[in-house]
Amino acid sequence: MLLLKIPIFVDVEGMEILIVGGGEEGYKKARRFLQAGARVTVFSKEFCEDLLNLSKEWPGLRIVHGDAMDQGALEDLIRASDIIVSALNDAWDIDSVIISLARRYRKLYILAGDAGRTQCGLGIEGSSGDIRVAIYTDGRSSLVAMEARDRVAGFLDRQADLHVMLKLLSRMKRILRQSGVPSDLRIEIHRRVFRDPIFRSRAEAGDEGGAWERVVEIVRSMAGIDLRVGLVG
Repeated sequence: MLLLKIPIFVDVEGMEILIVGGGEEGYKKARRFLQAGARVTVFSKEFCEDLLNLSKEWPGLRIVHGDAMDQGALEDLIRASDIIVSALNDAWDIDSVIISLARRYRKLYILAGDAGRTQCGLGIEGSSGDIRVAIYTDGRSSLVAMEARDRVAGFLDRQADLHVMLKLLSRMKRILRQSGVPSDLRIEIHRRVFRDPIFRSRAEAGDEGGAWERVVEIVRSMAGIDLRVGLVG
């Protein structure tokens, strides 16, 4: 049976992240989680210069000196964390302990050096406007993942209609929710507008104003609401 990891974007703000390993991989992972608002603890015998410098810049980063082979110390840190990241390479024994402890305490775990046994995987992130993507290759090649990310982002940059539709549909959804329109009707309106050929043709032509007027017409006919004022007609 083929088991596939489910792609999920997670809000880690305020979460406790434990990173085992103070090398360059540990530095990269620590920086990414800090940028996302998490509190990070790095546990290692040694720390690279970039990581030490990072600890001076980010008050949310804690450096803990210790040996990952010390299972007692590792267990205490895992128990106090939400997500565990092994930033070690070729560390089968330590990763095995991390897996066992993380499962015991029901923590999510990421093994940067063992894609075959990792529970979670961090994709290579990219964006085009407000559209975010993450490419994941199950550890086969991060270089290919980065090039795929760049190609996808470049393609999306050329799809001006997608960005227009995203902007207008997001605005429409916000007003409908604020106006108290029931969720079933909101979904129906969303689908109707998205599939509407006039709306799509105006978006493809870059006519944002005209596309919005079409949204206004459809919503008025289906919900009796004038989106320009957000009032029930």
